[in-house]
Amino acid sequence: DAWPRRVGSIDGLPATTRDAANRLWLRRRLNDLAATRPAAPGHPPGFSGPVLAPAGTAEQRAAQSLLDRLEAQDADPTRTVQPLFLLAVDTRGDGRAVVSIGDPDRAKHVAVSIPGTTTDLAAVPGQVNRWNNMQQEAMDNPGLTPSDVAVVVWFDYDAPDDYAQATADGMAEHAAADLARFVDGVRASHVGDPPHVTVLGHSYGSVVVGEAARLSDDTGAPRRFADVLKADDIVVTGSPGMHVPNADHLNITDGHLWVGLADADWMRYGGDPFEGDGPDIHGTDPHTPRFAGDRVHPIMFEVAPGWDAFWSDPTAPHSSYWDGAGDEPSPGAANQANIIIGRHENVTAAPPSALTPPGVVE
Repeated sequence: DAWPRRVGSIDGLPATTRDAANRLWLRRRLNDLAATRPAAPGHPPGFSGPVLAPAGTAEQRAAQSLLDRLEAQDADPTRTVQPLFLLAVDTRGDGRAVVSIGDPDRAKHVAVSIPGTTTDLAAVPGQVNRWNNMQQEAMDNPGLTPSDVAVVVWFDYDAPDDYAQATADGMAEHAAADLARFVDGVRASHVGDPPHVTVLGHSYGSVVVGEAARLSDDTGAPRRFADVLKADDIVVTGSPGMHVPNADHLNITDGHLWVGLADADWMRYGGDPFEGDGPDIHGTDPHTPRFAGDRVHPIMFEVAPGWDAFWSDPTAPHSSYWDGAGDEPSPGAANQANIIIGRHENVTAAPPSALTPPGVVE
C-alpha cells in the first residue's frame, strides 16, 4: 500500500499522475484508520442517553479534513475556482501535504508558497483557502485566463511547533533540498514554454527559502548548483532571516527578491534589530538595508488588523499578509499577485526607510 504515496511524491511526474496516486493513498489510509478506530462504548450503569463514538485520532481528523477540502473543490458546480492537485501527502506525525490550485504543468505562472511555524496537516485546508483567494486575485488581472496561474501550497517539511523551535536552523536545512528539487520538478513536468516561477516564504517558511537559495554553505564553500533553488522571483514576508549575511549570497536575479513587512508585525523587531549589536538568529534581518543593498525591492503591506489587534493577539498582524481592511482590498495580496504574474510595474513599493525598524539608526 505504500507505492501510491511513493509514486505521488516523485518530483517531475505529471501533476495528474501524482494527484491520482496520492488521493488513492489518502483514501486507503483513512480506511485503515477507520478500521482501527475504537467502537462506541456501552452505556454506563444507570445512563440511558445517547453514547457518542470516539471522534477519531488527530491524524484521522486531519486526513479527512484534507480529503473533504479536495472533494469540495472537485464538486464546485460553478467552476469559478481551479481544480486542486494533491502532489504529496503523509498523514503520520504532524503530517505533510503539497496541494496545487490549478494545473502547474500547464500554467504560465506557478507560485510555490512555503508556510511557517505551527503549520501541520490540519492547517493545510486553511492554507488552501488562503492561496485559493490569491490565485483568483492573480487571474483577475486583464489578459489572463483562469488556467494561466497555479499556486502551490508546499508543506512538505517538518515545520517548527512553536516559536522556540523556530529559532533553530535544522528544520530549514532539512527542508531546503526537497524544496529545490520540487521546483526543479515543476519545470521538468511543464508542458510548453517554461513557466515563470515565484517562490514565497512566510515567517519560518522564508528561512526555508533562504536556505534553499543560498549559493554557499556555512564554510563559504560553493554549493552544487543542481541543489540550489532556481526561482524567477522570491517573496518573503514576516521573515526572521534567510540564513545569509546579505542578498548577494542568494541565487536570484537583481531586482527579483521582494521583502514585505507589516507595520504591526512583531517580526519588525525580531531578527537583528540592533544592526550588528544584537543576535542574528537566522542571518541578517532581511528588512534592513544592510541585507538588501540594491538587489531587494521593499514592498508595501498596509495590513489589517494593525496595532489595535496586536494588543489583543500579537500574532494576528504576523499572519495577515493576505487580508484587507473591511471591504478594502489588501495591498499585500495585490502586490503578491502582481509579482506572481510578472507584472512588477504594478507592485506598490515601500520607501527604503520601510526596511528599517523604528528606533534603528543606520
